[in-house]
Amino acid sequence: MIGDATLTRLVRGKEIVLNARRQGGDCLLSVTGGDAPHIGAAALCADGEIRRLDRNGHREGELAAELAERAASKLGCCVCAVCGIHFDGISRAEIASVVAAVRDMADTWLGSASHH
Repeated sequence: MIGDATLTRLVRGKEIVLNARRQGGDCLLSVTGGDAPHIGAAALCADGEIRRLDRNGHREGELAAELAERAASKLGCCVCAVCGIHFDGISRAEIASVVAAVRDMADTWLGSASHH
């Protein structure tokens, strides 16, 4: 079974951090970083259903839902993903770099999972 992990990547000289924690048979993912780490959105994937909660003015919900769904599918459990990444004056290309870094961390962590 996959274990707890903390992974980091640098984007624009700032850390993006993915924390993965098992909670019994379930899993909690937290992705934060940039100039102002915060809680921007959460997504819960349970029994094949995804529910999102987005904070007004924040755009992390799509990424949170993607992470929750990918992890739940791979691990066969309920997953809650919470995301909050902020960079001042970020460009579209830099946003793509942030998303790629988060996906890379998720791939690394999920790649360590035993098959279910």
